Amino acid sequence: MRREPLTYAVLLVAALGLAFRAWTHEKREQPAPGSIEPWHRAANDIVGLQYTGPGLHVEIERRGTGDAAYLWATTDTSAFVVGADVGQRLLDNLASPQAVRDLGVPAARARQGYGLDTARTHLVIRFQDGSRELLIGGPTYVASDRYVLDRTSGHAYVLPQGTVAPLENAVQMLPERRLHAFQPERVAAATLRGAGRTLSMHRLAGGAGGVGVPAAPAWVPVAGTQRPDPAFGTFMQRLDGLWAGSYAAREDPRTLATVFRLDYADRWGRPLGFLELFRNPGPGPSPQYYVRTELTRVLVRIDPGAGENLATDVAQGL
Repeated sequence: MRREPLTYAVLLVAALGLAFRAWTHEKREQPAPGSIEPWHRAANDIVGLQYTGPGLHVEIERRGTGDAAYLWATTDTSAFVVGADVGQRLLDNLASPQAVRDLGVPAARARQGYGLDTARTHLVIRFQDGSRELLIGGPTYVASDRYVLDRTSGHAYVLPQGTVAPLENAVQMLPERRLHAFQPERVAAATLRGAGRTLSMHRLAGGAGGVGVPAAPAWVPVAGTQRPDPAFGTFMQRLDGLWAGSYAAREDPRTLATVFRLDYADRWGRPLGFLELFRNPGPGPSPQYYVRTELTRVLVRIDPGAGENLATDVAQGL
């Protein structure tokens, strides 16, 4: 009689039983969310971050002051303004990390199991009065959360996967894609300079829209006839549809052709922002278009077709 199959079956059932018991025990022992914090600080205390690993280097720093403050990121391949919302979530998560588990000071065997013995990825959070450093280990088996080691306390923790994911995919997840921070309805006046002329317009409330469709704003010249200019209205709608495709911080605007500049103002004439369109003919048949605004601060690439339409509008006098 062969006993090997029976023996293997018994061992398998025992192993599954132990695994289930350990898993259910772990689930019961998990603390309430937010009850484990490797440290507790305010997001405003963070002055910079550095995330480095094999083939990966991301630095984030605060720039500007007050209402003009923003986060600037530099990677191996790009540099860009960090989106306001995603940047704030990142700082909140790292100022007071919410650990899933505190694993204590791990022994050598545990460090190996957590992927910390061979880890080469480091996260340094710089505060106004010091810094904290995490060694980033491997993912957990169930939720792809990450094992990390706090260099200060020596404790290992399990952090939610979303804590470091924006840094691991910085170029895709962190850039600011908007061109302006102000709300479109705040714009009451616009001055366009391009193709050798200056055009100053102000915005009126739009006419009646369709059911569930907001009325489109009408634009009229500041001087002269007060008749709505539908061509300028279409031009402004084209601008509203733009977004930052990719940042081109290393491009020098002085080497490009300026197509136009548009300055936005509110109802009291106070500046809201600006948009500059540049063109680089390049070696191919289709030129590349870039814009720079008060929010992007550097050049960003836009869809070539959208840039061509805007350039044609200005060249033809709208």
